[in-house]
Order: sequence, then structure tokens, then C-alpha cells
Amino acid sequence: LSVTTGGAISASSSTATGINVVQNGFGNIAVDAAGGVSGGDYGIQAINNSDGNISVEAAGTIAGAVQYGILAKTIGAGSVSVTTDAGSVVNSGGSGIVVNNRDQSLAASAHSTITVTSNGNINAGPTANLSGSASGGIVAGYNGNNVGLGSVANLNVNGTVVVNNNANISGAAGYGIDAFNYGNGNVTVNDATGTSVSGGQYGIGAFEESAGTGDIAVNVAANASITGTSLNAIQAFGLDNGSISVTTAAGDVLNSGSSGINANNWSTAASASTSVTVIANGTIHSGTNLSSSGSAPSGIVAGYFPGGMGQPSSAVAGSVFVTSNATIVAAAGSGINAYNYGTGNVTVTTGATSSTTAQAGNGISANANG
Repeated sequence: LSVTTGGAISASSSTATGINVVQNGFGNIAVDAAGGVSGGDYGIQAINNSDGNISVEAAGTIAGAVQYGILAKTIGAGSVSVTTDAGSVVNSGGSGIVVNNRDQSLAASAHSTITVTSNGNINAGPTANLSGSASGGIVAGYNGNNVGLGSVANLNVNGTVVVNNNANISGAAGYGIDAFNYGNGNVTVNDATGTSVSGGQYGIGAFEESAGTGDIAVNVAANASITGTSLNAIQAFGLDNGSISVTTAAGDVLNSGSSGINANNWSTAASASTSVTVIANGTIHSGTNLSSSGSAPSGIVAGYFPGGMGQPSSAVAGSVFVTSNATIVAAAGSGINAYNYGTGNVTVTTGATSSTTAQAGNGISANANG
């Protein structure tokens, strides 16, 4: 099932979609919209209700006045990819690009992937997602659930999430980028040189929301601007037996209402082969707001916190590494807060050209509590 357009497509009714493609049988979907698309509700919607891949590529202006600019969703053993071309603009009342797999049983042998490659500009509005969660510029992941509209941890779901962002993103409500996995599999966000990503809560969020396996990686290239208006500029959070890494580059500027970088693993069974690693360059300005879990903000927060309980656990064995070559100004809490409630090591290293200023807390706080 394929749709290819060269000219502009418009559907002005508030309940209408510019391009609406639905596959109810077995097969693939391909949408190539080269001339721009606008809809009163969605700009582009591509839904596969069975096994099969989805591929969406869009250029020009893609607009969904009420809800989404682009929605690509599958409920089967397929892969989903969305690409916005250079010079494109996504304008939406809610999330700009939403890509998800809602299969409840997805074998590792299916090699399922979700891939977003974004260029141009994305302007996401405040309207909540249909699941009730806050909107984002890009929302991409495995929901683990197709009963209702929410997400649930589901270890029968296996897949990999990759967001390659080259766009300037403004998310009015929740996230600039929200990449997640409620099953097993890696989550990777690569943000390109010179981009600007902002969200009403978080700038970039990467999440592993099950007790399975999978690594999280957030990589921000040079001279990017990442802003989390009320919460964290970068949030990397895992509940599983996997590693977490966050890397920022020279010239990057992180501004946040709460912590600049928050990388934490709440697994109750993380093995010694895992780690939480932050390599920070550029500038970090963190704020005064408490985190979503109620903890104090810091310039960098990194560690293992089994089950979110704040109690030592011999079942968690991963180590924590923080290397900072950044200029950190923390308005509250510590400049760097590295901790481990498991049995692994905590290592903090700052470079000769780095500086860490804590205006209302410790410069560096390193705690091994296991």
C-alpha cells in the first residue's frame, strides 16, 4: 500500500487528515509526500493493523492543526521509519511526530525497529497525546500495550528505538524529544551539530520502562542547545538491566528548570557489566525545581537507585562514571551528584579546563551507599 504525492495536499476540516493510510491486511505501507501536507486534525496518518513495515518520508510544510503533524503506528511485527527532509517544517496542535509500535507480543527474531530521522523544524503545540501524556516534538517508542491508549511494561515485546535528530525542535508542553521502550531493546538519541531542542518539561528524554534488557544512549554533537524549561535538559532513565550513557560535546549549552543532565537506573537487578556514564562538555545551567521524583536538582545527576527506594541493594552491581570538561553553574543542589546504592564503584573526574559552581549546595557529591 503506497501513496506518493508531488503537489500540496490539504484537508481543512477539524476532523480530517491530509493523508490517511490504513493497512488492515498483511503488507507494508509507504508514504512519500514531497509537496507538503496539511490536515485539520492530522497532517499524515499511517497505521498498520497487522504485520508489515511502515515508511513515511515528508517534505515541505506538514501541519496537523488539532493533534499530530505525523502519526505512524503499527500493531504487528514490523518496523516503522519516519523521515522529514531538509527544509521541512512540522507544525502541530499537539505532538509533531509520533511513531509507535503497540504490538503486545513481538519476538526478538522479528528484528523490529523504530527509526526517526528529522530535519528542518518541528513546532509542537500543547495539546496532550491521545494517551493523555504530554505532547512532544518527537515521540517514538514501543508502548507494550494496545488495550486502551496507555503504555505498560511488557517483556514479550522486543525492538530497538533510534532517533537521529537534525532538526530545530520546539515542544510547548512536554518534551523536545521523547524516545522510550516499554519492552526489551535499546533506545538511542543522536542529536546533530548546531541543533536547538526545547521542551516545556524536558529537552531530550530517553527511557527504558521495563525490567528487561536494553541500553540507553543520548549523544549530543557540538554547538547544540538543549532546554528543559521546567525539568531536565537531558533525562536518561532505566528500570532494566542495561547501561545508560549521556555524552555532550564542546559548544553545547544545556539550560534547565531542574537538573541539567539526569542519568539514573532504578533497576533492582542491574549486573556488573552495566554502567551509568556521563561525559559532559560545553556549558550546563541547572535550575531550582525539584525533579519529577521530588529529589533536589544538580548540574549532573548520575547513579543507581534500586527500585526508587533509596536503600542499598547487593543485587545491583553496576558502576557510575562521570567525566566533566564542562562549565557547570548549579542554582540549587550539587554541581555534580554521583551516587550508587548498589555494590559498584563511583568515579568522578573533572578536566583542567572545567569549572563547577554550586550556588546552594556541594560542588561535587560522590556517594557509594551499597
